[in-house]
Amino acid sequence: MKSINRCTFLGRVGKEVNLSYTKAGTAYLRFSVACSENYKDKNGDWQEATTWIPVVAFQTLAENASTLTSGQWVHVEGKLKIQNIEKDGQKKTYISVLANVISLAYRDYVPKDQKQSGSGFNDMGQYTNEEIPF
Repeated sequence: MKSINRCTFLGRVGKEVNLSYTKAGTAYLRFSVACSENYKDKNGDWQEATTWIPVVAFQTLAENASTLTSGQWVHVEGKLKIQNIEKDGQKKTYISVLANVISLAYRDYVPKDQKQSGSGFNDMGQYTNEEIPF
Protein backbone atom coordinates (compact mmCIF):
# COMPACT_ATOMS: atom_id res chain seq x y z
CA MET A 1 0.00 0.00 0.00
CA LYS A 2 1.20 3.49 -0.83
CA SER A 3 1.50 6.13 1.84
CA ILE A 4 0.13 9.64 1.37
CA ASN A 5 1.68 12.91 2.45
CA ARG A 6 -0.77 15.64 1.45
CA CYS A 7 -1.81 18.88 3.14
CA THR A 8 -4.55 21.32 2.11
CA PHE A 9 -5.07 24.74 3.70
CA LEU A 10 -7.39 27.67 3.24
CA GLY A 11 -6.40 30.76 5.16
CA ARG A 12 -4.94 34.23 5.03
CA VAL A 13 -1.41 35.10 3.95
CA GLY A 14 0.62 36.22 6.96
CA LYS A 15 3.44 38.72 6.63
CA GLU A 16 4.63 39.68 3.18
CA VAL A 17 5.95 36.87 1.02
CA ASN A 18 9.69 36.54 0.48
CA LEU A 19 10.92 35.57 -3.01
CA SER A 20 14.61 34.63 -3.14
CA TYR A 21 16.96 32.71 -5.38
CA THR A 22 19.45 29.96 -4.60
CA LYS A 23 23.09 30.26 -5.69
CA ALA A 24 22.15 28.10 -8.68
CA GLY A 25 19.39 30.55 -9.64
CA THR A 26 16.34 28.54 -8.54
CA ALA A 27 13.50 30.72 -7.27
CA TYR A 28 12.01 29.91 -3.88
CA LEU A 29 9.25 31.59 -1.93
CA ARG A 30 8.57 31.58 1.81
CA PHE A 31 5.41 32.78 3.52
CA SER A 32 2.96 31.71 6.19
CA VAL A 33 -0.77 31.01 6.13
CA ALA A 34 -3.00 31.75 9.12
CA CYS A 35 -5.75 29.18 9.63
CA SER A 36 -8.20 30.15 12.36
CA GLU A 37 -10.93 28.20 14.09
CA ASN A 38 -13.56 29.16 16.63
CA TYR A 39 -14.43 27.09 19.67
CA LYS A 40 -16.23 27.43 22.98
CA ASP A 41 -14.09 27.40 26.11
CA LYS A 42 -15.09 25.73 29.39
CA ASN A 43 -17.11 28.84 30.34
CA GLY A 44 -19.10 28.71 27.10
CA ASP A 45 -17.42 31.80 25.64
CA TRP A 46 -16.32 31.81 22.01
CA GLN A 47 -12.58 31.86 21.44
CA GLU A 48 -10.47 31.95 18.29
CA ALA A 49 -7.29 29.93 17.81
CA THR A 50 -4.93 30.59 14.92
CA THR A 51 -2.37 28.14 13.55
CA TRP A 52 0.44 29.62 11.48
CA ILE A 53 1.58 27.29 8.71
CA PRO A 54 4.96 27.95 7.06
CA VAL A 55 4.86 27.39 3.28
CA VAL A 56 7.72 27.01 0.78
CA ALA A 57 7.40 26.96 -3.01
CA PHE A 58 9.99 26.60 -5.76
CA GLN A 59 10.61 27.57 -9.37
CA THR A 60 7.71 28.88 -11.49
CA LEU A 61 5.17 28.40 -8.70
CA ALA A 62 7.30 30.58 -6.43
CA GLU A 63 7.64 33.32 -9.03
CA ASN A 64 3.91 33.29 -9.87
CA ALA A 65 2.88 33.42 -6.20
CA SER A 66 5.34 36.19 -5.34
CA THR A 67 2.61 38.82 -5.83
CA LEU A 68 0.61 37.55 -2.83
CA THR A 69 0.09 40.15 -0.14
CA SER A 70 -0.61 39.98 3.56
CA GLY A 71 -4.26 39.30 4.38
CA GLN A 72 -5.27 37.71 1.08
CA TRP A 73 -7.25 34.47 1.21
CA VAL A 74 -5.15 31.70 -0.27
CA HIS A 75 -5.58 27.98 -0.96
CA VAL A 76 -2.41 25.89 -0.59
CA GLU A 77 -1.84 22.21 -1.33
CA GLY A 78 1.40 20.38 -0.82
CA LYS A 79 3.24 17.90 1.35
CA LEU A 80 4.55 18.16 4.89
CA LYS A 81 8.31 18.57 5.01
CA ILE A 82 10.30 18.06 8.23
CA GLN A 83 14.00 18.94 8.33
CA ASN A 84 16.37 18.17 11.18
CA ILE A 85 19.37 20.50 11.03
CA GLU A 86 22.33 20.78 13.35
CA LYS A 87 23.78 24.27 13.57
CA ASP A 88 26.36 25.50 16.06
CA GLY A 89 26.09 22.21 17.95
CA GLN A 90 22.32 22.52 18.45
CA LYS A 91 19.73 20.36 16.72
CA LYS A 92 16.72 22.17 15.30
CA THR A 93 13.61 20.84 13.61
CA TYR A 94 11.89 22.86 10.90
CA ILE A 95 8.40 21.97 9.72
CA SER A 96 6.85 23.46 6.57
CA VAL A 97 4.55 22.65 3.69
CA LEU A 98 6.25 22.18 0.34
CA ALA A 99 3.58 23.64 -1.96
CA ASN A 100 2.60 22.30 -5.35
CA VAL A 101 -0.61 24.38 -5.65
CA ILE A 102 -1.06 28.00 -4.55
CA SER A 103 -4.16 29.88 -5.64
CA LEU A 104 -6.16 32.88 -4.53
CA ALA A 105 -9.37 32.00 -2.73
CA TYR A 106 -12.30 34.41 -2.69
CA ARG A 107 -14.77 34.64 0.17
CA ASP A 108 -18.03 36.56 0.21
CA TYR A 109 -18.28 39.12 2.96
CA VAL A 110 -21.21 38.55 5.34
CA PRO A 111 -21.55 40.99 8.27
CA LYS A 112 -21.32 39.27 11.66
CA ASP A 113 -24.75 40.52 12.71
CA GLN A 114 -26.42 39.06 9.59
CA LYS A 115 -27.47 35.41 9.71
CA GLN A 116 -26.82 33.19 6.73
CA SER A 117 -29.68 31.29 5.16
CA GLY A 118 -29.46 27.57 4.42
CA SER A 119 -26.79 25.23 5.62
CA GLY A 120 -24.32 25.54 2.74
CA PHE A 121 -20.93 27.19 2.66
CA ASN A 122 -22.06 30.63 1.49
CA ASP A 123 -19.18 32.37 3.27
CA MET A 124 -16.77 30.46 1.02
CA GLY A 125 -18.50 31.57 -2.17
CA GLN A 126 -20.23 28.24 -2.80
CA TYR A 127 -23.90 27.47 -3.22
CA THR A 128 -26.24 27.24 -0.26
CA ASN A 129 -28.83 24.47 -0.19
CA GLU A 130 -31.51 26.95 -1.27
CA GLU A 131 -29.60 27.94 -4.41
CA ILE A 132 -29.07 24.43 -5.79
CA PRO A 133 -31.58 23.99 -8.66
CA PHE A 134 -32.47 20.34 -7.96
